[in-house]
Amino acid sequence: MPKSPEGGDDMQQLQRREVSRMAQRKVEVSYDKDKADALDVFLKVKDSYIELEITKQIDGLYHKTVPATVRDFISRKQEMTEKREEE
Repeated sequence: MPKSPEGGDDMQQLQRREVSRMAQRKVEVSYDKDKADALDVFLKVKDSYIELEITKQIDGLYHKTVPATVRDFISRKQEMTEKREEE
């Protein structure tokens, strides 16, 4: 499985994020079929896949664009929701 720069497992981190999110929003992107097929082939060699790589790019854009105070608020809000669900 792919590893993140922090040494964690990308798949597990992605799954944890998906579980911890309050709500999901699906984002669709149209892309050239031949190029997407090529990405599938070469990402598979690296034990990765398009959705994971796109998610990492969106996360990077989120961290680059959304102010830290807002990101912190969202994180705390999600943590509170998770604690309520555990009770």
